Amino acid sequence: IRTLGSDAAVSTQSLQYFVSDRPVPRKQIAPEELLPNFLIVGAAKAGTSALAHQLSQHPDIFIPSEKECHFFDRAFNADGLARYLASFSGAHGYPLRGEATVSYAMYPRVDGIPEKIKKQLGGIKIIYIARDPIKRMVSEYRHAIRNKNDLPEFSDWIKTDQGMNNSVLRSNYNLQTKLFYDVFPKENIKILFYEDYRPPHSKTLDDIFSFLGASSSVRGAPISNKTLNKDDERAIPIPVVTDDAREHIRAVVRDDNLAFLATHNRPLDYWPSMT
Repeated sequence: IRTLGSDAAVSTQSLQYFVSDRPVPRKQIAPEELLPNFLIVGAAKAGTSALAHQLSQHPDIFIPSEKECHFFDRAFNADGLARYLASFSGAHGYPLRGEATVSYAMYPRVDGIPEKIKKQLGGIKIIYIARDPIKRMVSEYRHAIRNKNDLPEFSDWIKTDQGMNNSVLRSNYNLQTKLFYDVFPKENIKILFYEDYRPPHSKTLDDIFSFLGASSSVRGAPISNKTLNKDDERAIPIPVVTDDAREHIRAVVRDDNLAFLATHNRPLDYWPSMT
């Protein structure tokens, strides 16, 4: 399978028809009708699953049952596009369609994502959630422990290739979001803070609905606060973050995080772990 570079969109001309349980008019699968017009691109362990779940309850919004489609980071080719379109086969009639793949903002491990998105989807809207970086890394570590029990202690894990590339470097929020600002207009990007997006957060949700252009008739309506992917992690002890680990993380992300906070009008002590 050939993977295309960021300078080309995947052609849809060869995708004439999808087999389904019943015939579907060709016009229902036109890419402009089915492909997403917004993406939640990160950060991991910052509330993206909960946000996707809550947005999906709005009658204007369609999000696939598989929240993370991984088209732009793993399968940017014709076969991947066929699967991507299939994920949105139920989206006909929804004015807003989105997905939430957090590795779309995982530079430098994954490169060129904003350019690929722009080429394929045009000037869509982008949502990014930031969180206190050390708390986010701890949550990511517990998630990794849930899937693989033989990891080293947290203080050692963050110094491994996996911990550094998968967790520490992706916490450079200013860099991760700048890559999107370099490609998309500022008004197309919504930055959220995990610390704001917690119950009660109806005002935050209303703000997101407004940003996406969702109908106002249901703004302020009750939205399920269902917490996803947490039960297994709650059984995993919270790791000790040693002073050495804290300093190691701060050395990598502190300057970037302080610039990010300043850019988005948050006090520099907003995340105490970075002060």
